[in-house]
Amino acid sequence: MTPTGMRVAFFGSPEAALPAFRALLESRHQIVLVVTQPDKPAGRGRERAASPVKQAALDAQLPVLQPPKVREAAAIESIASCSPDVFVVVAFGQILPQALLDVPRKGAVNVHFSLLPKYRGAAPVQWAVLNGETETGVTVMRMDAGMDTGGILAQEAVRIEEAEDAVELETRLAGIGAALLLQTLERLESTTVVEIPQDHSAATLAPKLRKDDGRLDWNSPAAQIARRLRALGRWPGVFFLMGNLTVKLLDGHAAPVVPQTFTVPLPGEVLAVEKAGVVVACTPGEAFTLTRVQPAGRTPMDVRSFVNGYRLAAGQMLS
Repeated sequence: MTPTGMRVAFFGSPEAALPAFRALLESRHQIVLVVTQPDKPAGRGRERAASPVKQAALDAQLPVLQPPKVREAAAIESIASCSPDVFVVVAFGQILPQALLDVPRKGAVNVHFSLLPKYRGAAPVQWAVLNGETETGVTVMRMDAGMDTGGILAQEAVRIEEAEDAVELETRLAGIGAALLLQTLERLESTTVVEIPQDHSAATLAPKLRKDDGRLDWNSPAAQIARRLRALGRWPGVFFLMGNLTVKLLDGHAAPVVPQTFTVPLPGEVLAVEKAGVVVACTPGEAFTLTRVQPAGRTPMDVRSFVNGYRLAAGQMLS
């Protein structure tokens, strides 16, 4: 190992990539280039905003490249011109082609927030929470041209806490991944790293989330609705319809007691409007309590304000 470490090209975009980026900045390795996604419209004004990784790179006075398509020849040439020893990829947002993976002499490593081969894809944390997993973890893998199919270099398992949402879990995993990355780079540089092939027959997928993934299904068990809120509540958001009005669910929980009615309630039927929240029927014999919502075009509000403003009453149907 050399005292100055390796020349690193860092690929990353969102907040979750920052712990690994900062760990590299403080290490003996040298970040020679930061590759991140192009600026995207954000906020009500839809003004173009830099990714968190780009902003951190600019603050550190590092060169930044933002190719719309990293597989284009011009992008590959620009990255290769920095003579990196290794690529480090954390939630970059594009698949690297083989021509680019061939550039660094030590190859490319990816910090992925699951226990591969489970949850390959863009949203491993959200799908793990949504599916009710009790354990996930971080994998550092050597990249190949497939989607999260490369050999495993390091792995650490993590328990998912009962009330933990996807953002909180991802924040924990990002910190663990940063430490695991530095350990892996030490072994990679000294050629003592062991690479374990993935069992492709055990692979599961965690595809990119769409806005419609947040649509509530009132036929679901209350625990599943709670998991959807924990998994997707911050992005892409969980919502239901009240007539033609789209309402975002911000907070709620399984109802400890299901109010009794003279008839068998339908999924989505409002069973009770209580001080603590609005109780809605879901799968037979279960209910879910809404405590904080945001109607389209309005600011977030507690359920009391929602009930008063929109005349919500028992017997109404939500969909």
